Formats: sequence, structure tokens, C-alpha cells
Amino acid sequence: ILTSTMQTFTGLSVQCARCHDHKFDPIPQRDYYALQSVFAGLERTSRPLPTTSGVKANAGPSPMNGWHSAIEVSPDVQHWVQVTYEVPVTGSELRITPARPTDFQDTPGFGFPQRFRIDVTHADGSVVCALDATGQDYDNPGAKPVVMRLSKPITAIKMTATKLWKRTSDFVFALAEVEVMDQGQRCETKAAVTSSSSIEQGRWGRAALVDGFDSRGTVVPTVYGVVSVMPRPVHLLARGEVTSPLEAVQPKGLSCIQGVTFHTADWNIEGNRRLALAKWITSPDNPLLWRTLANRIWITHFGQGLVETPNDFGWNGARPAIPELLDFLAAELRRTRSMKHIHRLIVSSMMYQQASISNPINEAKDKSNRFYWRFSPRRLHAEEIRDAILASTNSLRDTAIDQPSFDLFGFRDDHSPEYRVDDVAPWVTATNYRRSIYRFMVRSVPIPFFEVFDAPDPSVSVPVRTTSITPLQALTLSNHPFMRQMAVDAPPADNPSGIVAMYLATLGRKPSREEQHLTQKYAFDYGSRDTWLAMWNSNAFLTLR
Repeated sequence: ILTSTMQTFTGLSVQCARCHDHKFDPIPQRDYYALQSVFAGLERTSRPLPTTSGVKANAGPSPMNGWHSAIEVSPDVQHWVQVTYEVPVTGSELRITPARPTDFQDTPGFGFPQRFRIDVTHADGSVVCALDATGQDYDNPGAKPVVMRLSKPITAIKMTATKLWKRTSDFVFALAEVEVMDQGQRCETKAAVTSSSSIEQGRWGRAALVDGFDSRGTVVPTVYGVVSVMPRPVHLLARGEVTSPLEAVQPKGLSCIQGVTFHTADWNIEGNRRLALAKWITSPDNPLLWRTLANRIWITHFGQGLVETPNDFGWNGARPAIPELLDFLAAELRRTRSMKHIHRLIVSSMMYQQASISNPINEAKDKSNRFYWRFSPRRLHAEEIRDAILASTNSLRDTAIDQPSFDLFGFRDDHSPEYRVDDVAPWVTATNYRRSIYRFMVRSVPIPFFEVFDAPDPSVSVPVRTTSITPLQALTLSNHPFMRQMAVDAPPADNPSGIVAMYLATLGRKPSREEQHLTQKYAFDYGSRDTWLAMWNSNAFLTLR
């Protein structure tokens, strides 16, 4: 995570300082671990996938039990948990749901304290006790929620246990859910959970206290991702060895970037760490983001960057071809904070609007066109080729972006998942005629059609795609079932008007008189289908000029 973040937004290889000070850039090992501690509160696990309607969908066991304090040997240890809302929430009642662990269904009221108090913080900052049960033991509610009326918008709910629940020979404090209700509906709003302790393992975690599930009912689908937990301590490691920890480090930015403040906060709240790093990266005084991002925008238009190593602006990276231009674009991006503005500057410039025609004199001086004396032809990427073919035959479906992704492979669950990339049926299914960006990707299973056209391995980070021209590409564009089907579905191109329409759809221009004559002759000899296949194989279609 750290490597991807720093390479993407700052263009620096900080990961090289994991075992020792960076050999080339002024990045000490201590800076690496300080940055690593920013992400010390993230863990990978299954988390609920929200539905657009907010309604709980598929029936099944709850994915989490709720929140669980540290285990104590005495009931008289005080523990607390607090839910803080991002914006004030207005509701008619506060509902505290006792835990009923999915693996202990016969234990309703699991962990509910014998004595406690519940305080709510109103939007005006006042704190009011909603329920005081510290004077005598409170009857365990079992599976029933504890409900309190609300009259004002609130920003926080804190429950403090002064006498813990007896488990077997030890004592704990646990809850399934804390939520604000209004007219019988849960008020959906973002909330952060803090506590005196949390076991954060198995089916227990802070995030589970506000995930909308009461550890016993209907649930929504889950997705494997990252969740926030109490940040673990991060130590400077001698030679990168986890068995040789030195002193602990706190989050901070790179010491070599002077004049940029890394704002301190309560580092026990995981989100504060990432927020501080985000503010440090995007600070107007930090030159790294603006230069790196401006270079990436440039790549999208010209195929190569002003700096040819977009992930490495350090000493080992390439020098900018035109430093003044990169500085200008970075300054404009920092001034406007608008990527659209940079795109508009580029595409409206004389440099971008140049022809791709070569010039022998300039060719001798700058063969690789690093000074952009012409527009360098750029080969379409693999996904662009598929999308352009669909668009040229009017087959590209204009569906809403919130639709599920589609598969370009067959699938069979035979003890372990089997992805059948040789199954071509999904390629010729009309419902899959959508932009390739919406396709489902399996990182360990590359798709041969895309692989032939230099699509990168999805399991690794690739800053710039390679480009090649091979016989396999021509064979694929002529014989792949998707291509044959598209040629059948394409409008007829065996008459003058059809040929003109084909040129407009594929090349964006009308054919010359000679092209019209040759194409018509080819269509007469080989038919409309092969004419389309020949057009899709042409350099004019596959190359931007």
C-alpha cells in the first residue's frame, strides 16, 4: 500500500529504504517506517457491501458479531465505547442492541454490562445522560434492544460499563449494534467508533458496531477489502528484520521535503493518519504531487511522459525532456486544482495539434521525438481496440454505470474456482457489449485477446504499457470469434454509401477516390465481412495520428 501510494502520487521509490537508507535519493530508513505507520491501522477482511437502497438484502448469517472489549479478570474494570457521527444525526430514538454471537446463538445478551451509563452529545456540544444504570445491577436484556427517546440532533453516543458481564471465569463488555432510528428506519450516516479497548479479531471489531447488522439477522453481501482497526505500533527495523525492532516511530512525511507540515493529530484514530498523509501530499508547498500528476496526464495524450519514468522522479529516474514545460503544467495544476484545465491546455495547444508527418532534419536531431516536433503515432491499447470495434458497428451498449460488471470468460466452481478463458460465448453475448472498463478482472487469469495487444499483467503495477506489433495480433483480429461476429453484425460495406459509412465509423473521415475504388473492388471479391476485418487490421484504425 505504501509503495503504491508514494509511487502514484509522489513519484518516489520510498520502498528502497525499507532495509537501509535509500542508496540514491535522500530518504532515510526512518522516513520509510514513519510513512508505513500511516497504514498501521488497516487490515484486509470481509466487509458489508452497501446496497443503493440501504435495505438489507440476502438472508443469511451475520458476517460480524459486533464490538468486544478486552477480557478482564475482575468485573470492576471500567470500559467504554463511543460512536461519533460525521455530521449531526436526527432521529426519534437511540437503539443499543445486545450481542448474540453467530457462533453462540444460545447466548443472547452476550457481554451486556451489569452496570453502565449512556451519554449522548448534542449538536450544540452539550452532553446529556440518556440512561444511568450505575447504581444497581441492570437486568440483562437478552436479545431485546435497549431503546431511548431522542429529541435533538446528536453527534456522539458513549456507553461506559462500570461492572462487566461474567463470561465463564472472566469478564467482558460487548455490543452488537448502536444505531439511531427515525420512524422505524435506521438513519444512514457515516460514523467512527473509538473505545478503551477492542479485541479486533475473528467476528469482532469496532467497525461492526455501526455496520447495520445486529449479529443475528438478515445481511447484505460482503466484499473483501480493508477495514480500520486500532493502529499497531510500528518500529524501525534493523536491516528490515521484523525480529530486530528498534525504537517506535510516529507518522510523518519525508524529511527531504522542506517547508511542508505534516499535521499531528490523535494517532489512535486510524483515519487521522491517512488524512494527515493526504494533506501532506496535496499541500500547495509540496511539489511532488503536481509534477507527478501533470506528467501522468501528459502520458494519456502523448503515449510517453515528459519524464519517461512516471513512478520514479528520483535520481535513478529519467530527467524531464522539457523541464520548463513540466514546471508550467505542475504550477497550473496547483493553481487551479483542475485536471480538466490541464487536459484542455494540452489538447488546445499547437504541440498536440501537430501532424505526425516526419521530417528528415528533425529526425536526425531527435529521432525519439522527445522534444515533440511532431505528434508521435500511438498504438491503441488492448481495451481501446475492443471498444472501438464495438463502437464502429453501433454495437456498444449505452448502459448505466451502476450496472454489475460483466465476464469475458467462462466460470465453473469445481472444488476450486475455474476461469475458462477459452470460452468465447461471453465475447459474443450482446449484453456484454459494454466498454471494457466495466469487465470483471481476475488478477491471476489474463485474457488472451488483451494479452496479445500488450495488456499488462493485472497482478502487478505497470506505470507505462509496452507496445509491440506481432503476427499474432493480425491473426487475432482476423480469426477471433468476437471479430467474426462483429464482422457479421456490421452494416453492409459492399456498396458506395456503405463504404463511406465504414470509413467514417472506423477512421473518422471519408475515403479518397482511390480508396473508394480499391475498397469497392475488395468488397466485390471477398464480401462485406472480410472488408470490415481488413479495415480493423489496418494501421490507420489501430493507430492514433
